[in-house]
Amino acid sequence: MCIKDEIISENSKNWPKTEYLTSCYSNGMKEKTNDDLNSSICIKDEILDENGQFLSKDEFLTHWKSHTAKEENSSAHMNIQSSILGTALKNLRKSVHLKERYHKCNSCDYYSSDKSYLQKHIKAAHLKERNHKCNFCDYSSTYKENLQRHVKSVHLKEKNNKCNFCDYSSSQKGVLQRHIKSVHLKERNYKCNFCDYSSSYKVYLQHHVKSVHSKEKNWKCDICDYRSSYKYSIQNHVKSVHLKERNNKCNFCDYSSTHKGGLQRHVKSVHLKEKNNKCNFCDFSSSYKGVLKQHIKSVHSKERNHKCILCDYSSSQKSALQSHIKSIHLKLRNHKCSFCDYSSSYKSVLQKHIKSVHLKERNNKCNFCDYSSTHKGGLQRHVKSVHLKEKNNKCNFCDFSSSYKGVLKQHIKSVHSKERNHKCILCDYSSSQKSALQSHIKSIHLKLRNHKCSFCDYSSSYKSVLQIHIKSQHLKKRNHKCNFCDYSSSYKSALQIHIKSRHLRKRIHIFN
Repeated sequence: MCIKDEIISENSKNWPKTEYLTSCYSNGMKEKTNDDLNSSICIKDEILDENGQFLSKDEFLTHWKSHTAKEENSSAHMNIQSSILGTALKNLRKSVHLKERYHKCNSCDYYSSDKSYLQKHIKAAHLKERNHKCNFCDYSSTYKENLQRHVKSVHLKEKNNKCNFCDYSSSQKGVLQRHIKSVHLKERNYKCNFCDYSSSYKVYLQHHVKSVHSKEKNWKCDICDYRSSYKYSIQNHVKSVHLKERNNKCNFCDYSSTHKGGLQRHVKSVHLKEKNNKCNFCDFSSSYKGVLKQHIKSVHSKERNHKCILCDYSSSQKSALQSHIKSIHLKLRNHKCSFCDYSSSYKSVLQKHIKSVHLKERNNKCNFCDYSSTHKGGLQRHVKSVHLKEKNNKCNFCDFSSSYKGVLKQHIKSVHSKERNHKCILCDYSSSQKSALQSHIKSIHLKLRNHKCSFCDYSSSYKSVLQIHIKSQHLKKRNHKCNFCDYSSSYKSALQIHIKSRHLRKRIHIFN
C-alpha cells in the first residue's frame, strides 16, 4: 500500500461529504467528494491545517516528524504519520467545516475547538503572562514564536519574505500574505456592522469598532491624560510628545518624524507632490486620505458635530475645536518666535510668520502682477480679489461685498453691530479690530513710521498709506474718476468727499 492509499484508507471516514479540503494546483480544480478526492489527490495537493492555513502534505508530514521519535520499522512509522494526519484532519473537520467550538473561556467570549489554544488565550489575555523576554529591549511575549519573530524583524532586520508585485518585504510570511490581500488584491472581507468601514484584517476591524463606535480608550499615558484605544498609539504618543524622538529624518529637508509612516507621507506630499486622494465632488486632492475625509465632511457634507460650549463655533474636526478653545478662549500662545516677541496658538502659523516676516520668503508669485506671497492661500485670495474681482462674501445688511470672509465679518462688527471691544488705554479710541488698535497705538502714540518711501522722505505707519502716496505723488495714478466732472484722484475717499461737497450740494441747492 502506498502513502496515498494508506492516508485515504486510514482517514476516509473523516473527510467531509460536501465541503472541499484540497485545492489541486496541477489541474486547478476544487475537490468536493470522496470519490473525486481518491481519484485526484496527488503529492502536489495542499490541505488545510487546524487554523485553515494551506499546507502541503510533504511539509505537514515533515513537520510532525520533528515531534515524533524515529522509528526503526518504516511501516510502523508510516502508521504513526497517518494517525497524526488523521487527527489533524479530524480537528480540521470540526473546527473549519463543522464549526465546533466547545472549549470556552470563562472570562470572555473566546472559544476554540482546541483546548491548547484556549490555554494560550488565558495566559496571554487574562493572566498577562510574558515569560519570553527579549534580550535587546523590553519586549516580552506569551509565546516563544512571537519573540523569535520580534527579534528577527526588529533587531536582526530580517525581511526574507518579499512581495512579487512591489518592493515590500517582511520578516513574517503571514504579514506578507496580508499585505498582498489588502494592497494588491484589495480584499476587504471584514466589514463593520455600524458603518461602511471594511478591512483586510480582523484585528483592524476590532480596533475600529472599539475606538469609533464603542469609544473604548483603555490605554492611558502615564505622563499625561492622553488615552487611546490602541497600545501602539500610546507608545507613539510617548515617543513623539514626551521623549521627543525624531529618528526618521528626511533626506531632502530638515523634517524628522517619530514614525516611519509620517516620514513617508511627508516625502510624498511635500517633495514628490503626490496627491492621489481625489475628491469626487470637486477638484480637491490630497496626499493624505484623512485630509480628504475631513475635506468632504467640512465642505460637502457640512458636518459640524464638534461644537464649542463657550460660543457658536463648530467644526467637523475635533482637533480644530480644541485649537479654537486654546487660542480664542484660553488665549494660549505656546509657540513663540525665536526672532521677536510674536507667539501663536498654532505651530503652522508661527512657521508662516517666520517665513514671511523674518526670512522674507515669497515663493508664491502672481502671474498677472508683481505680487508674491509666503502662502499659496494668500496668492489665491489675491488673484480672486484683485484680478478676478470676485466678491462672493456679501453683507446681509447693506451692499458691501468682499473677496474675504474675514473682511466681511469685520465689516459687520464695525459698521452694523457697532462693536468696539478693542479700546486704547491712552485715549478714547476704540475699534472692532485688534489689528486696527495696534496700528493706532503705533502711529498716534508711538509715532512709528516704519514704512518709508523710496522716492522721497515720506514715511508712514501704514503700508497701505505708503502705497497710496507712491501711486498719487510719484506714479501720478488717478484711478478714481468722478462721473459728473473731470476730477480724478488716487484716493477713493477723496473722490467720495469731492462728490458730496461739489455735486450733492449743488443738486440740493437747485432742488430747493
